[in-house]
Amino acid sequence: MPDSDREADARKVADYWRSLGMEVRLVESPAYVVCGSGGPVVGLTFSTGPGNYFIAGESPFAPGDAAELRQQDNA
Repeated sequence: MPDSDREADARKVADYWRSLGMEVRLVESPAYVVCGSGGPVVGLTFSTGPGNYFIAGESPFAPGDAAELRQQDNA
């Protein structure tokens, strides 16, 4: 994403996550990374590099059989 403003994009993500009630930490080096927890998630990470943007997260536990829930989602 050479034409993007990685710092501005990371700050927008951080601001949005704060609006959801999450605790947020912004790391600026070597790439802009936003780390969040609380609110609607256990943990969430947004990274601006190297290469493409990347997001990963962990949600709270939900009761049920994971395989069955995936089948229902894919039906």
